[in-house]
Amino acid sequence: MIELKNINISFDRKILTNANIHIYPGKMNILIGKSGCGKTTLLNEIGLITKHDETIYYFDGELVDNDIVSYRREKIGFVFQENDLLEKMTVRENLEFITLISGVEIIEDEIFRILERTKCVDIIDRQINTLSGGQKQRVAIACALAKKPRLLLLDEPTSFLDKENCLIVLDIIKNIVSLNQTIVFIVSHDQRIIDIADVLYTIEDEKIHFEINEKINSCYVELKREKKYITTAINQYIKVSRKKMIKWIYIILTFVHSLLLFTHLYASSYEKYIYDYIINSPVEEVRIYYGSNKKIVYDEITDVISEDTMKRINNIDGIKQVVPFFQNEVILHNNHSILIQTYRNIDESNVEITYDSNSKIYISQSLKNMNIDMDIQGILKEEYRNKYSLGNDIIYMPLDIYYSNFKNSKMKMGIIEFDKDVDFNRVIQEIKQIDPQLTIYSTINIENIQFLNNQLLSGIQIILLFSFVLIIILMVIYHIKNMKTRKYELALLYSNGVSLVNIYKILIFEYLPGLLCSFVLSHSIAFIVLSITYPFHIVCNHYFVLIDIVYMGLFLFLPISITYFYLNKNNIVELING
Repeated sequence: MIELKNINISFDRKILTNANIHIYPGKMNILIGKSGCGKTTLLNEIGLITKHDETIYYFDGELVDNDIVSYRREKIGFVFQENDLLEKMTVRENLEFITLISGVEIIEDEIFRILERTKCVDIIDRQINTLSGGQKQRVAIACALAKKPRLLLLDEPTSFLDKENCLIVLDIIKNIVSLNQTIVFIVSHDQRIIDIADVLYTIEDEKIHFEINEKINSCYVELKREKKYITTAINQYIKVSRKKMIKWIYIILTFVHSLLLFTHLYASSYEKYIYDYIINSPVEEVRIYYGSNKKIVYDEITDVISEDTMKRINNIDGIKQVVPFFQNEVILHNNHSILIQTYRNIDESNVEITYDSNSKIYISQSLKNMNIDMDIQGILKEEYRNKYSLGNDIIYMPLDIYYSNFKNSKMKMGIIEFDKDVDFNRVIQEIKQIDPQLTIYSTINIENIQFLNNQLLSGIQIILLFSFVLIIILMVIYHIKNMKTRKYELALLYSNGVSLVNIYKILIFEYLPGLLCSFVLSHSIAFIVLSITYPFHIVCNHYFVLIDIVYMGLFLFLPISITYFYLNKNNIVELING
């Protein structure tokens, strides 16, 4: 027997006050009552989905105090009105899953025995989404029975069934009751179930009343309602409302979002181009050494840069690294003098001939017909010239290979690679503080490049900020105006049973298609215009993603938040009363 005492449940009003209920084994226990009287609330209390502190609960004489999750998992089976099943699994897999989650391993014979009792054997391997409403109802009961519960709770088990399926389900329930192993408790409005009740419960005057073995010839039967009709109504409302929405708001939002994206992409592309292809370019570079301030200077350098000086320069904030440059003169067996130089990187566009090698050693065009006793990867084009010293017969080596061949080489020159957002004036001053004798030579005027770059980026950031503020103001004004014109409309929806959650859902799905179109169109415009006007490599970093998230989030969040604050500020009852 299941026994609940001192049940106290209230929401905006009292549902039950110091109420008691006994649920009997071997009996058809049926709860009826007017809609809103608290039937589902009581069912949740009996099923331990909710448990109020005041309620004293005895399960077969055992006081239920702690670990109510175990009771739900092992001793209580639910059959919900919506026939909740795992859609992606077959009937067999549903039974197996439910039993395993309850801590029981079910064998094949037992699966068939349960399916025979519920008349589901012929659909054992069918997917759930292929079943009819009656079949799903029987499978739901089978799943609840498969875990061998002591208490089986059914919520409107026949409400959506035709006469034939209803009789099948009633026969199944009678069979369960007759075995007297499972206590059955049903919530129903169906007269066909009420007529076979052994114990009939009602909720009146905040108490639970019951009659045993007496048939009730007349009772309140609520008009059959199906939630699918509510969903259909909401979808139809969204469709009609969407058609009447003002379209120009999407045009403006598309333009503003395009501007946001374009300016960000432009700034990212320009900044990357400046640092990769100008400031940190192998062609346009910044050198440090001891010598005169001119381009072709390496032959004149006599002093080396000490390791301590190099270490201190590398630690300057804004310097990514100082790449050593080495040059060594060697004499070939035919007394021909050539130079060996290190390099940072060589673009493939500068390679004229490539050999089947991965040595990363290249030779200048002038050595093309000379027998070089090395593993050569390629020959460079004529225009790739020595830019550090006199002479053009050169073998270009990466640093690691150079070090392995010339272990005692001393560094005379370094190439500086900078971080983004570097302050060149500060970096130069710090280098001079380390050693005022060092020469800092650049093939370009980096200070001017940095100034122009910062000026442009500052302008773009102002445009971005302006666009961001504009889009927020635009959306706030639009949604406040929209809320004012629709307040009575939304109040009418609310008074007819549409929850605030569904109102928010309506608002989201009204705007979502237009927002997605605007989103795709604004991206397309930004990318197309950028590729036409400024064909740099596009950089999509986390700021780019942030712009998209903010844009989508604001447009979906603003109507919900404005509606929420408006309906809370203006009492919904007052809006309904006009």
